[in-house]
Amino acid sequence: MTFIAQYVRGSKSIARIAPILLALVMLAPLFAPLASVQANAQTASHSASAVARSAASLLFHEEGVYGVVFMETNGTVLYKHNADLPFVAASLYKLILMVDIYSRRERGEIAFTDLVTLQQEDFSIFEDPDQVEDTYFLSGSVGMQVPVSELMEALIAYSSNVAARAFLRMTNTINLNHIAQDMGMIDTHILVNLEEISPWPSETLATVNQTQKDEALEFVDLWGEEGVINITTPADIATFFLQLTNRELISEAVSAEMEDLLARQQFVNRIPALLPEGTRCAHKTGNLEEVVHDAGIVYGENGPTVLVALSEDVLDEDRAAAIIQRLGLIAYGETELPPMPEPSPVPADD
Repeated sequence: MTFIAQYVRGSKSIARIAPILLALVMLAPLFAPLASVQANAQTASHSASAVARSAASLLFHEEGVYGVVFMETNGTVLYKHNADLPFVAASLYKLILMVDIYSRRERGEIAFTDLVTLQQEDFSIFEDPDQVEDTYFLSGSVGMQVPVSELMEALIAYSSNVAARAFLRMTNTINLNHIAQDMGMIDTHILVNLEEISPWPSETLATVNQTQKDEALEFVDLWGEEGVINITTPADIATFFLQLTNRELISEAVSAEMEDLLARQQFVNRIPALLPEGTRCAHKTGNLEEVVHDAGIVYGENGPTVLVALSEDVLDEDRAAAIIQRLGLIAYGETELPPMPEPSPVPADD
């Protein structure tokens, strides 16, 4: 009433301006949603601009190949860099394996209380040639009977390769690749030879940086010479986590269960490392020689954001981890980033 009162004082009478005031009151609700949409659009635009500026500056002139996607839960891409390039997937293939095992449980084919006997073949090969023990099961565990629920915890929270091989005995690569394709991860291939992929390179590869494209393809080809390989793209991993956060994988309840499992990740030296204590982050790491990955959902100041940060052909793996840590801060909503640490010394050639 105070706002109206200052306009009814003076020579004009209430009777003359009352119809105008009534019309304005009636039209106000019609303009409010439009103003809200414009304000939200402006906020989102500023957010995307800040994310792009911070991420691009961080990645500028970094050696190796980085593939990054920031995405809101409605599918809006805030920033992407080399999103369609192929990357050696490392342990990110375990995300597909997780979906397979949960799907089998929901179909009644297995129960999480079932016992699985660990076999010698489960311990025979590790992804890292320098690794002498699994991240969860000691070599003396051969013959141990383990519930499926514990195997799943070991697979995701501890990235256990023993658990992965035990689960691979329960499924097959054809099924895993069908699951990936059904989820829309069209450039993800699990345990395949490169010559089996047609076409290779993928027709969806549209990255404009020819140097980065050539480097990524050469790196993947090099790994492919060793035999079967797991390949994915940042866009495909973003697709996975977008469906997960929107509760579209298997069922709403199972999606929530899988996200909770990913939130119990034990390797927290990348995306979560610089986040405020208590920040929820459901994510999966991946590691091989010259390969450093992390991807997941960061619950930041403005709600959840999907972040995919993959790197390959990186000689300084500690620096790659530091890059991913700062990308995690950007996903949280922080654009003032701490300075990068000094580069790790490169070992001299013998």
